[in-house]
Amino acid sequence: MPTVTRYATGQVTGGNASFTNPGNVSADDGAEATFVTSRRVDHTTRWGGFDFDSIVPEGATIDQITYTMEARESAAQSMTGGIRRSLNGVLGTETTNTNLPTTATVVQRTDNPSGVTRDQILDANNFAVQTRFNRDGSNNANALIDYIRVTVVYSEAGAGPTNKMAMVV
Repeated sequence: MPTVTRYATGQVTGGNASFTNPGNVSADDGAEATFVTSRRVDHTTRWGGFDFDSIVPEGATIDQITYTMEARESAAQSMTGGIRRSLNGVLGTETTNTNLPTTATVVQRTDNPSGVTRDQILDANNFAVQTRFNRDGSNNANALIDYIRVTVVYSEAGAGPTNKMAMVV
């Protein structure tokens, strides 16, 4: 099955955290988007702009989606970092790192969605990746994200099972 990987190009509507330099999440290059966290508050942000329409063909069915962020905290303050999908207003299951290090680490979630279509992942209002950060420590710490990427595995239209019987006339 074909696989395509795209990076977020920035923040989309929703969430309560606004990152400095949000465009920095669009490449795995060490340039980070930054957000100053408050203690024991869930800071969520929705990320989008994956531009799958230029790659995933019309009529494709989405078989698997993997959401990945490389993140860290600026000081050792017991920060949790999480990632999950937001599709048609419904949040998926979150994968978290409950103690982000001060060095970059990968937080990743893979879903096998049922019945998700190409058109659903093209609409930035319907498809996004949500990140969440929560700091337990009492000192200041920033949440930093190097990249957010989505890998989609899909089936092309008409590429279903081939176990059909042929009729000979």
